[in-house]
Amino acid sequence: MDIYTAIQNDDAMSVKRHCEKFKNESLRDSTHIYYNLYTMLVNFKAYNSIQELLNNNVMFFRHNRGKYHYNYCDKLFDYALNLGDSRIINMINEKRKELDINKVVKDKPYRKTENIVNKESNPYFVEKKPEVVVEKKEVIEKKPELVIEKKEVIEKKPELVIEKKEVIEKKPQVVIEKEEKVIEKKPQVVVVKKLEFGTTVRDKIFENLQSSKLPTHIYDNVKSKLNSLSILDKYNEEWFNKFFKIPFGKYANLPFTNESNISDIKNYISNSKTQLDNISYGMENVKEEIIDIICQLIRSSDSNIKVIGLCGSPGVGKTNFIKNGLSKILQRPFQHICMGGVTDSAYLIGHEMSYTNSNYGIIANSLMNSKVMNPIIFMDELDKVSKTDKGIDIENVLIHLTDPVQNMSFMDKYFQGIEIDMSKVMFIFSFNDENKISPILRDRMHIVYVKDPTDNDKIEIAKQFLMPSLLKNINLENVKEIDKKVIRKIITEYCKEEKGVRELKRCLEKILLKINTSLYSEKSKYKSLENIDINNIKLTEKMIEEILERPDKFESHNSMYL
Repeated sequence: MDIYTAIQNDDAMSVKRHCEKFKNESLRDSTHIYYNLYTMLVNFKAYNSIQELLNNNVMFFRHNRGKYHYNYCDKLFDYALNLGDSRIINMINEKRKELDINKVVKDKPYRKTENIVNKESNPYFVEKKPEVVVEKKEVIEKKPELVIEKKEVIEKKPELVIEKKEVIEKKPQVVIEKEEKVIEKKPQVVVVKKLEFGTTVRDKIFENLQSSKLPTHIYDNVKSKLNSLSILDKYNEEWFNKFFKIPFGKYANLPFTNESNISDIKNYISNSKTQLDNISYGMENVKEEIIDIICQLIRSSDSNIKVIGLCGSPGVGKTNFIKNGLSKILQRPFQHICMGGVTDSAYLIGHEMSYTNSNYGIIANSLMNSKVMNPIIFMDELDKVSKTDKGIDIENVLIHLTDPVQNMSFMDKYFQGIEIDMSKVMFIFSFNDENKISPILRDRMHIVYVKDPTDNDKIEIAKQFLMPSLLKNINLENVKEIDKKVIRKIITEYCKEEKGVRELKRCLEKILLKINTSLYSEKSKYKSLENIDINNIKLTEKMIEEILERPDKFESHNSMYL
């Protein structure tokens, strides 16, 4: 890796190796590198490399260039000072204090570390440079031995001495001219680029702010934040880009309102009931609650909808009922949040921007994904939230979200100071055991109990919903109507401990997959699947006994290890 690549990547060890190599090599090979080294280190902000060079005293030497001396640490200091990079200036000053170099090299006070870019506000600008000549003379006067040696040289070679004196007198002028060129031209280009880039980004953000449908207090808050930033770095720019993803002022509307034709509304309600019947069997009390909510929204779209809690056993169809029923009827986006195993409230409300890799929480993310401010947010497995102290923090966040007095000013930690109105969001919770939920949170819900289906209900669910869905997924069109006795046998002997229908669905899917595989195989290991008529496929009890495993069989095996 060459010196230029090492500085760009801020590879401290590589930069150090190159500098030590150039320091020991001949003047012709290394001087042209060191001449631009300090500008590269500052421009690429290679802080790690600079610190490594300072720690190993690589920058604190005087390199011969012709007959003169350059202290590259001073050049680095001057360049950083005129660019206003206080971090580099502080690093050099700390090292100077450690080595007491101000007395050895230059007897002058430490320079200030403010971000100074112009001559008027910088007392240590280039015009102070000629003082270096006086300081060098003072150093020579403090070392009489060296003066005596020079006198001896004068007696032997007076012409050479005259040449040296002339050069020494001209030396500060040459250095000043070169440094003035570097300071007046190169740093100005860098500053201009930053200003041009910052101005472009700021204008773009301001345009987005002007075109947004933000409430007045949020608009003023964001505008104030934008104006307070002197420089828009990538983190602030990222913050604004994420902020504008929140769909302030955008809402999903019902197809009908209270002002619509009454006959059209009645047809809409009737079709809604039919749609609910098409996605679920039974659950009549839940369907009535949903119809009540729809009618309430038609009467007044601005009314606060009560928070619903669906309490029932796993696999009874709670999630499917809301996702494919209520969401499609109301034409609102559905956002699913699984609360099972959540241990930190930051999952919901994000982290503050000051943290590394911080981001917003799942609540704000749900609004961004739905692109409206009134989606349906379905929080599943609420009773599985952590019971630690952090779990209590999670419940407190949910209490705030479901409080109609407070949820108009919800705040994500990442968007600190920005109030997000969650009052139009429809929150629906699902859980298996209501006793494991905070009493305060439970008190804010209207709990609807979903009854466990009976065996007869499960048979109808299998025939009307499970089998058609599985056959369509596997693309088996020639399976005849399944016998109720076969389904009952699966329920009573292979899914007897289940209250829902998830295991029943898995059993039916396993049988159908084995049938599909046998159609493409020369010989099947199941006798019941041999010589199947592809045009007349029928599920039999013999298939069930061969393909499925009884639960009690696993229990007998497990008892061997007790």
